[in-house]
Amino acid sequence: LIDGKTLLQIVDAYERPDEHSPGPYAMATKWFQSKLWKYLSSKDCRPSDYSEHIQSHVAANGCLRLSATEASLYRRFLGHAEPAVEPFVSTAYSAMLHKLVNEATPDAISVLIALFREAIHAVLLEEAIAIKKALGAATTWMCVQHAIPRNVELLLSQLIEDRILADIWISESDWKSIVGVEQRKRTSTRDRMRDLQAFVSWYVSHHRSGVGTRYGSLPIVPRSARLDWVSANRASLDEAKVEIERLEYAHFLLSDSWMPNSREDAADTLESARKLSGQFAPPEQSAKRFYESRPNLEIDGLPLAY
Repeated sequence: LIDGKTLLQIVDAYERPDEHSPGPYAMATKWFQSKLWKYLSSKDCRPSDYSEHIQSHVAANGCLRLSATEASLYRRFLGHAEPAVEPFVSTAYSAMLHKLVNEATPDAISVLIALFREAIHAVLLEEAIAIKKALGAATTWMCVQHAIPRNVELLLSQLIEDRILADIWISESDWKSIVGVEQRKRTSTRDRMRDLQAFVSWYVSHHRSGVGTRYGSLPIVPRSARLDWVSANRASLDEAKVEIERLEYAHFLLSDSWMPNSREDAADTLESARKLSGQFAPPEQSAKRFYESRPNLEIDGLPLAY
C-alpha cells in the first residue's frame, strides 16, 4: 500500500483522462483481476466454485451450457445431432476449447482451469485430457499474442502444471529448505526481491527433486534382472547418461553447420555417444510382464494385458 492505495490502483489511474474514463492500463487492470490468479493461489476452491465461474462466463457471453439432467429433453425434441447435446469430446466440445484458446486472455484460461477441475471432480477423464491439451495451448498462445516475456510464460505454465493439473503446491519455504537458503527474520526490500527472483528461477528450472512423488504415469511391474541391473549401477549410469546427452546435444548443434569441420565434429560426437552407450549393456534376459497369455478376466476397452 502507498498512501492507502495498492500499486494496481495507482498504475490503473495513471494517465487516465478522468475519473470515469478508462486509462491506457485498463486492460492490464482487468487481467490482474482475473479468476486465474485466485485459482493459482488458493487451494480451497469448492467444485461448485468452478461450475459457477463457468456458468457466469457462459451467461456473460450470451452462450448456453446444458446440465446432464437437461440433455435428454433437448435431445428428444431437437435430435441427437444438436451441438448442445453431443456427448464426450465431440466436434462441439472441441469447438468450445478452440474458442477459449483463441481468446488468448487470463479469463479464458481461468475458464479452462474451471472446466478441468470440474471434469476431474466428476471423473470425466476423456474431457480432462482434452482440456489439459487446451490449457497448454492457451497459455502459450496468450503469451505469444501479447508479447509476454518468456520467463513469465514459463512461470505461468509451471504453476498451471503443478497447482492445477497435479495439485502440487511448492512454496518459497519448500525452496529454502531444499536448497538450504538461510531463513532470515528480517529482510530489506532488496533482499526480498533477490530471494523472490531466485525462488522463481529455481521453480521454473524443473530441477526440483524432493518435491512431489511424480508417480502415477507409469505402471507397477514385476522385478527383473534388467531393472535390478539399473538399480545396482545407478551412480555410474547417471554419470554416463549426462555425458551421452551432452554429446547428443553437441551433435544436434553441429550437424547442420555450413562448415565441413563442424559437420565432421558432429559425426564424431555422435559416434562417441554410441560407444559410451555401448559400454553399458543390460542383462540379456527378456523383460518380465505379469501375463504371458490371456488372463481369466479381460476388461473391455483396455489394451491387451499380454
